[in-house]
Amino acid sequence: MNPDFRRFAGRFVRFLAPLALMLVVWEAAELFVLPINAFTFRPWEALVVVGGTDHFPGPFYPNRTLEATETGDLGHDTSRAVPKHTVWRTDDYGFRNTPDSPPPYDIVVVGDSFTVGTSLTQGDTLPVQLSQLTGRAVYGYAPRELNVFLADNRFLTRSPRVVVLAMFERSVPCLPSPAKIPPSTLEGTKRWAQGSPTLKCLWVLEDRLLKQPFLNRLRSRSVKSANPNGAILTGPWLFYTEDLNPGELPVALAAQVAERLLGYRDWLAQRGIQFIFMPIPKKESVYWKWRPDGRKPRVLAQVMEAAARAGIRTVDLPAAFDRAALDPKVTLYQTDDTHWSPEGVRIAADLLCGEIKHLK
Repeated sequence: MNPDFRRFAGRFVRFLAPLALMLVVWEAAELFVLPINAFTFRPWEALVVVGGTDHFPGPFYPNRTLEATETGDLGHDTSRAVPKHTVWRTDDYGFRNTPDSPPPYDIVVVGDSFTVGTSLTQGDTLPVQLSQLTGRAVYGYAPRELNVFLADNRFLTRSPRVVVLAMFERSVPCLPSPAKIPPSTLEGTKRWAQGSPTLKCLWVLEDRLLKQPFLNRLRSRSVKSANPNGAILTGPWLFYTEDLNPGELPVALAAQVAERLLGYRDWLAQRGIQFIFMPIPKKESVYWKWRPDGRKPRVLAQVMEAAARAGIRTVDLPAAFDRAALDPKVTLYQTDDTHWSPEGVRIAADLLCGEIKHLK
């Protein structure tokens, strides 16, 4: 080997060694010393699984309790951020439910981040509120698609009486068709159940390493944008720019969504489960007068009309929110977030409770 190259290589290794040691020490501190949410603006990012479902049974780390002060997804790291004290608890399967609420469950709410309760404390989430109003055991199965629920062995032997599909307006046009998913999709549930405590701990550490929360935090703070977090300020609200899209659906697409809802209803009926569809409107659809175009989107109205023609039992949350929004004292959404407020959740839970009571 060339002597000059050997000297260069030696200097290069000596230069990198302290940096590598600092990186190892930093990663160790991040994993074993600092709180799990030290560099995240909300518990969702701290607890969510990012490395896939090979080892994990659900969307979040199982059996966790995290108390934190979080800010909204539209306002974090800006002067519009509103700090909120929240408590998060996940169950044995990594869903945001109280661990000491065992099956069987009378009602399962399948949904997205609205059902999870982003920026809400545990007691203000939809499953908890609905359980308190109905006096029945309610399980939040979110964020997950209905097809995954249909394949979950936990609910094949002990089916709930009612399944609620609570779906955010942005996702409604993309509702997937009813389909049997491959068994590998739920392989993580089996592996987690069979894993030792030590192995489970290693899986969580590995997933946390993949997140690189400190680097992501630095990156988000270094990016300068006229619309930070994809938000624009209009009146008292932060709106998400991607939710200001035109508010009409092709007639064929609305009919397709209704057809897929009908397919889910029939699949559930074969197992003796009653189905309720509850679309959740966007903030930009409820407070449409603050939109730059001043137009009220009709996406959910179109879908609900098609669903009604198909005979789908539907909760008209958009109409209830429109009525409630007329009262200036009522705030249905968080000002710094895309998601609903505790008041919005209570209205939704009350409507669902009334609908469930009418079921045979």
